[in-house]
Amino acid sequence: MKRSENIILWTIIIAIALFALQFALQKPEIIVCTLVDDAYYYLKIAQNIASGYGATFDGIHKTNGFHPLWLLSLTSLAAIPHIGTMGLVRTLIVVQALLLFGSLYLIKRTLTNLLHPLLIGVVLLIPLYPRFFHVFTEGMESGLLIFLVLLTFYLMSRILDNLQTGRWFASSLLLGVLLTAIILTRLDCFFLAIVILAYLLIQSIMHRERFFRLFLGAFTAGVVILLGVLPFILWNYYRFGTIATISSLIKVKWNLTGLGTHIKDLLVSCPEYYLGILTISIFIALSFVKKRFPKEFCNRFLHPLTIFTISAGISLSFFLLLVKWALFAYAFAFTIALIVLGSALILGWIAKRIKTENVLHKFAIILLVISIIIAIALQMISINRIYRSAALRIYDAAIWAKQNSSSETVFAMKDCGCFGYYSERTTINLDGLVNDFEYQEYLKRGALQEYLKYNQVEYFVQYAFWDKDLPINSGDYQQYSLYIPSRIYEDCGGTVTVTKEQEVFRSEYYAPRGNKPTRVIIWRWEYPK
Repeated sequence: MKRSENIILWTIIIAIALFALQFALQKPEIIVCTLVDDAYYYLKIAQNIASGYGATFDGIHKTNGFHPLWLLSLTSLAAIPHIGTMGLVRTLIVVQALLLFGSLYLIKRTLTNLLHPLLIGVVLLIPLYPRFFHVFTEGMESGLLIFLVLLTFYLMSRILDNLQTGRWFASSLLLGVLLTAIILTRLDCFFLAIVILAYLLIQSIMHRERFFRLFLGAFTAGVVILLGVLPFILWNYYRFGTIATISSLIKVKWNLTGLGTHIKDLLVSCPEYYLGILTISIFIALSFVKKRFPKEFCNRFLHPLTIFTISAGISLSFFLLLVKWALFAYAFAFTIALIVLGSALILGWIAKRIKTENVLHKFAIILLVISIIIAIALQMISINRIYRSAALRIYDAAIWAKQNSSSETVFAMKDCGCFGYYSERTTINLDGLVNDFEYQEYLKRGALQEYLKYNQVEYFVQYAFWDKDLPINSGDYQQYSLYIPSRIYEDCGGTVTVTKEQEVFRSEYYAPRGNKPTRVIIWRWEYPK
């Protein structure tokens, strides 16, 4: 790699990382629009743990609705003295920028000497695609997960080599630690561990002379994974009576009814993830059939890419068949890492068809310039859209609640992460994502209002009324009722009813979906007599 080409790659890496970092310096009204609502669940739980209240979002009910390693990371930040509410968010953005920098560096290191340097620059720009970039910077576990996946991928070829030599034990320990970290960062990534361990076992059977090293390597890595994940599993079981998290139980369900519609909706809303992995799978298959790449490329890149792509395919199938609610972009973080890496294989195929080095260099320059222009244009469009989200109006409502209620006041709201975090008020989540399991039992009995009364709820908040023709948006209404379903028990739930006279706060209009204007409204809630 020429010095000038290396400078170009480092310029791209640093520029992207600085772009992510600059959000930490923005005013609060901009910062709140960069994080998704679920990120604030993590931040609030981390604050409560750091303050000695344990794993709870609302300060009343214990919860296991989180991925443990990311929560542990945020708790260490929340424990910094005098960090404050907004200070914690700014620190989180800095951490995300560092993880993005590390991820881009690992991509560069992985592809060095395998792909034309300027084509590596094209690959480095792919994370700037807005739906990918937002996953890196929205405050969820995605940035850490992508970094760990890329680190494991980068080390994979040497780990596999060492497992077939006398250094198998240290490599199996390292593999076990990396896979444990990935699983604890996002629990549904256990598919990757299963596929890698299965690959090692298959290799041990196919190569009898290396059977014991490969088999013992897989066994050792498996034991490390089990020991790493077991504490969280046991805590779940003894605290909540199940090894599953509440968030997974309300999202995952096997139900053939409406499966076709669910699959269609998911493919329409998230086409890039499925098309990306399908395209990469085709090129992997062609690579094995045509045998166009040298042995070093296959060992360092193609074989690990195949293993990881199989895992991504299983993960995507899991989402299609079993995850029926609240599947957002950050759930596809593992897939995004594979799409970025897989794009290098596609570019490698194109480069192989270009006969001369001079033509390849010109092609790489043109493609890099076009990619930079497209990336900048897409980011400019994306930034304008971000500030139309509900987050800013929810933030306004949270500030109102902080200024107009006592610290003992209890609120209740769906999608209440942002509101609960910035209001610094006890806020009960009505979705069930960060509650305990008792909440679902109340919904099963249709006793939602009893639950609210028992927890001394004084205010009810709703952040969206998507039908623009609803009178409530204009204020021309007498009564509003919202049905809260149980995501575990079918056809069970409860209703919250409020009146115009109980309304105490009404935000400005915002229009995040199809320019349908709506508002955030707060009512003083009273138990029906």
